[in-house]
Amino acid sequence: MASCLALLLPLGLAAIATTTGTAPSSTSAAKLLTSMTANDPECVHGAQQDHVLHMLQLETGRISSKQTQIQLNTLAVDAIVPCIPAVILALLGTAALFLVYKFVVDASPVPYTMALGVYSNFQDNFLFTLVLVRSQRLADDFHANLFVSGCLVGAHKMGTALGMLAVFLALKVSPDFWRATRAVYSTGALLQISGAVAFAACGFLGDTSLAGLVLARPLMGLGGGIQISLAFTQAAHLAGKNRALYNLRFFAAGCVGMGAGPFLSSLASAISPPKPTGQDDFEGMLAFAALAPWMQVSMLLRSIPSLDNVAERKAPRGTSRAQAVVVCLCLAMLVLRNLCLSSLEVGIAQLTQTHFGFGQLAAGVLCALTVFVTLPVLLLYEKSERVRFWLSLGAMLWTGLAAGCLLLCERFVVFYFGALLFFPMMVLNSGLVMAKMQEYAMPDGSLLDRNTTTVLGLIMADFFGRGFGAISTRIDVTLGGQRVFALTQITFVALSLLLHLVSDFTVASRSVDAKARHLQAPEIEPHTAIE
Repeated sequence: MASCLALLLPLGLAAIATTTGTAPSSTSAAKLLTSMTANDPECVHGAQQDHVLHMLQLETGRISSKQTQIQLNTLAVDAIVPCIPAVILALLGTAALFLVYKFVVDASPVPYTMALGVYSNFQDNFLFTLVLVRSQRLADDFHANLFVSGCLVGAHKMGTALGMLAVFLALKVSPDFWRATRAVYSTGALLQISGAVAFAACGFLGDTSLAGLVLARPLMGLGGGIQISLAFTQAAHLAGKNRALYNLRFFAAGCVGMGAGPFLSSLASAISPPKPTGQDDFEGMLAFAALAPWMQVSMLLRSIPSLDNVAERKAPRGTSRAQAVVVCLCLAMLVLRNLCLSSLEVGIAQLTQTHFGFGQLAAGVLCALTVFVTLPVLLLYEKSERVRFWLSLGAMLWTGLAAGCLLLCERFVVFYFGALLFFPMMVLNSGLVMAKMQEYAMPDGSLLDRNTTTVLGLIMADFFGRGFGAISTRIDVTLGGQRVFALTQITFVALSLLLHLVSDFTVASRSVDAKARHLQAPEIEPHTAIE
């Protein structure tokens, strides 16, 4: 006992001196111990032991609190560092967007409004495919099934369809609603920002927030749907002879967004510091998803030209059964087109990883290249009259059918070449289909007028096409592999081609009938939209 106290006594005095940091305190403690020793040695031994143990506990507690604070600081740094690349990418995108709309875009009302529509299509599809590459592993991390994995992608476009429905109802109540550019775009931006922040927050919370993670996706799409439907409706009212060109730009911008989504989300995750455990992380993708919708604020803070005094193009005049048939066929073709594109995007992202053995970053790059190849084809189509002559709607569909057959090949080079050929053909033909549908629309106020057909086409295409395309492809690829995926694509294109041939036959038959009536009664000039 004495030897133990002899060892503990110096440690106790040292602890007292360390904690107080003053010489008088240690001297007083020594005097107190000496006085107690002189009076009662047994009492002193017990008091010395208790006091020394108490001081050691205080010192241990202080060290433990410091270690806890260091651990908390380390955790905070570990949580922030993976988000830094996403912040940098978002800031660069914001600056680029501000400079383009300030110095490049024409400030006249119609061109500037069409430019807003181009970016709105880009952003909605960008947010749509932002989770494309990692949706399956994200669902696995949440212990969810294939249906939930498909919903993480497709639910966004279902929300887009709801946003388009809201604009459709607003146009029915107020036919001039399409002129309210700033109000509609600001509302859409607010919904997109709210949905993106909720999605990222639910992703960081973990398993308990799976329902919120899925429900946040339609909220993001709701804002984009409001903006996109307004853009296409404005093109129907303002574009005139350039309607087909603006529609092509809208669809091409959407496709660039679809490529930028998986590429930038994979890039944000790839350049983030890896986890020590080697497990899959989603911090970079979730952070970028939360920040991406904020980029449009730099564009909306600028002065947006008013459309109040801009004259709209005259609506089509005359009605016929052939017009209604052509419009309905075009609506069906838009749905099939979106089924093709959505299935191809999801199928490539999944097959490159599961069937061909590529990593996530490589899969994101391959998806992006598939989409970005649309840009040079679009530029060539705009600049060359010869290309526009040869690359008609029918030629695009026949080329898409041939490219779909290449998707059956087991060699990756042939498979990917088929995807590179298939995607731009389906993108460009959608712009021509939309322009054709608007051309043969009924007069304003009728059941199939240009407002109704434009928004209804977008709603059906996004809800049934992109919404269910992602879900069905997840199931098809998982259960049937590459072969079922390729056969599905071929079926969609073949149906589109059949509808196109029927629509051309309908238009030709109507033209022959109109000419025959004109020859029989030359004094009466028939006035129909299909001539």
